Amino acid sequence: MPRPRATSLEQVRSLWVYYGAGHEAQLRGHDLLIVQAPLYGPAGVGRLRSGGALVLGYLSVGEDHRPAGSEVYHRRVNPLWGSSLVEVAHPAWQQHVQQQARYALQECGCDGLLLDTLDSGEPATTARLVQELRRTFPQALLLANRGFGLLERLRPSLNGVLFEAFSTTWENGCKAHTASGLHYTARELARVRQLGLPVLAIDYAPPGQQHGPLASFARRRAEAYGLVGCVSTRSLDSLPEPGGAYKGAS
Repeated sequence: MPRPRATSLEQVRSLWVYYGAGHEAQLRGHDLLIVQAPLYGPAGVGRLRSGGALVLGYLSVGEDHRPAGSEVYHRRVNPLWGSSLVEVAHPAWQQHVQQQARYALQECGCDGLLLDTLDSGEPATTARLVQELRRTFPQALLLANRGFGLLERLRPSLNGVLFEAFSTTWENGCKAHTASGLHYTARELARVRQLGLPVLAIDYAPPGQQHGPLASFARRRAEAYGLVGCVSTRSLDSLPEPGGAYKGAS
């Protein structure tokens, strides 16, 4: 029998982020799932929700993952991912973002959106686009992935923040942050919490090492800060193993 679904991000006690397709049975048992809605479609998202999860669809606000140069609003390539940074103010890009949001929310039935690449575009224009998403979809859960420089002005539009790379990073191979990096993430966490926003976390470890030393460090540190989250791979195509998701210490 499905367990009761969380109705807000404050109630989430387990999280998994998965950008692959299928494996619905293995994703069951989490309060919150973040997925690529087009890979599941309305039927797949419905099955994930029927298992008791809140389901958020991924939405890139400041970068486009289609072939570089294929759209008029592409500016330059992000070499880390091969995606294109975009002119966020371009009407065609704003229409594309709205269409992607509408598909995830209204056609697939997602409960909300993970707003990614918030730091990639011009800040004021990016903030206005997010505010327009809130006006268009007033009931949707909107979870910002980082975007720390925008959070004060976006506070009324958001339901929470996903703190990506809280303790570990995928850059130059998965590794823990330096001492200064750990200080930075602790400081930013405190600042976000002062805004009254719920915070979830995701960290990174090499494939097949959800229980290795790096992942264990990330879980221990997140739990010490009271964060709910998970440890996955850089490509976010790792399925959950027992203990891969964690509940923040009370």
